[in-house]
Amino acid sequence: MKKIAVIEGGYSLEKAVSLKSSNTIFENLDRSKFIPTKVLIDKKEWVAYDNDGKYFIDKNDFSYTKNGIKHNFDFAFIIIHGSPGEDGKLQGYFEMIGIPHSTSSSSVTSLTFQKFHCNQFLKNFGVNVAEALLFRLEDKIDETDILNKIGLPCFVKPTNAGSSYGITKVKSLKELTPAIKYAFSYGNEVIIEANIKGREVTNGILQKQRGAKNTSNYRNNFRKRIL
Repeated sequence: MKKIAVIEGGYSLEKAVSLKSSNTIFENLDRSKFIPTKVLIDKKEWVAYDNDGKYFIDKNDFSYTKNGIKHNFDFAFIIIHGSPGEDGKLQGYFEMIGIPHSTSSSSVTSLTFQKFHCNQFLKNFGVNVAEALLFRLEDKIDETDILNKIGLPCFVKPTNAGSSYGITKVKSLKELTPAIKYAFSYGNEVIIEANIKGREVTNGILQKQRGAKNTSNYRNNFRKRIL
């Protein structure tokens, strides 16, 4: 059976969210096919743990030793919200040491984690994205100019954090500056993004008919429905 590392924790305030998510994954993995072990990664330590105790991870090969026996993993199930699980850092680490992992590759996750840069990248392929402005700590903020370009309501959020903290929906000019300061308390880059009315799609689903030889039409039709 495959030995699965269910990886939780992280370096951000979204650690608490990660712990809940990882517990759901851990409890529902099929024990007839997989042997799951929880692995906590945070700024203090990397440890595998069970009811008997915790065991420090050897970062050279992502293994741990329990009762004198070394344990390796066949697969890394990354359930970390924010850094280092969504920004490509862990993905790059596992790719270097040769352990397959969930999520996209390190190059893809490092791009998608940066909200503004990801959207600008997608524009090149004709994807409709919200108008947005990017600001760094040293930039001069002109609230009136921002709203002339973006409009109201708009969203202010850290560009290089997760999606649970530092976000404000701004409905008036007087709310903009406090929202920017709030977002900067969670990161060094802030994106101000126009509001888009419509249906929110959290997870895209591609349906393929049984026996179909070409899925391009299904992809195109799905894309038309959500864009």
